[in-house]
Amino acid sequence: MAKAAPKSPDLNINLLPNEASSTTTGNAIHWILTVGRYLIIFTEIIALSTFLAGIYLSQQKNNLKDSIKSKQSQIEVFQTCDSEDESAFCEDRFLNIQDQINSIASIKSNHFETNKVLTEFLTLLPQQMKLENLVIEGSDISFKGRLLTEQELQTLINSFNNSKKITALDIIELSKDISKDPYLRVSATALIIKEGFE
Repeated sequence: MAKAAPKSPDLNINLLPNEASSTTTGNAIHWILTVGRYLIIFTEIIALSTFLAGIYLSQQKNNLKDSIKSKQSQIEVFQTCDSEDESAFCEDRFLNIQDQINSIASIKSNHFETNKVLTEFLTLLPQQMKLENLVIEGSDISFKGRLLTEQELQTLINSFNNSKKITALDIIELSKDISKDPYLRVSATALIIKEGFE
């Protein structure tokens, strides 16, 4: 009878590292490989995101260039002005009007209502005073007039001293010539307090 072939021994070859190995070196290598895999994946995600962001920004840049070109063409149309067409917008005409508005606003802010100043000024003068000349320039008032008596002069000085709107009365000239006329001639200046009229 023929002999049976000898049974080959069971071979079990395992090339994978042993998970059960708990040596310090084995654990360190396993940790480094795991972290390395995650780092590579994270780097690839960043690179892909950067690439997609670059495409998006490039498209935005091209759109912005197109928009700027169209706006420039509109501006060039507005810069050229048809002098006969008053209804069409024109940059030169607009700038001219803007300068005029700024000039008016500047004059208005530096100027206050003269009628209020005159009303206040006339209330400070004695009733018998004859006004011959009045000049209002900026915040200064200069005037000339005739008074009958020295008491009216004292009244004039007191009224300007008590006023909070027109003050600092300075009498420049004071004269009286009885042979020509009985009046006391006065020339003076005063200061307008602008805040008092606001």
